[in-house]
Amino acid sequence: SANLAVINFLPIPVVDGGVFVLLVVEKIKGGPVSIQVQEVITYAGLIFLGAVFLYFTYNDVVRLIFG
Repeated sequence: SANLAVINFLPIPVVDGGVFVLLVVEKIKGGPVSIQVQEVITYAGLIFLGAVFLYFTYNDVVRLIFG
């Protein structure tokens, strides 16, 4: 679906847009980004997406229970 494609291209490291951003940074920098930096960025993106998921799930449950 179009929604999934848009989300996939967001510059968040866990999705494909984040990989694209890392490739652009490597091209500008002229060398690879260290594995440790990639891991930290990936975990930060995962935590961000998890927080967004929990936020929207919480809002849906509250709306379902309290109208």
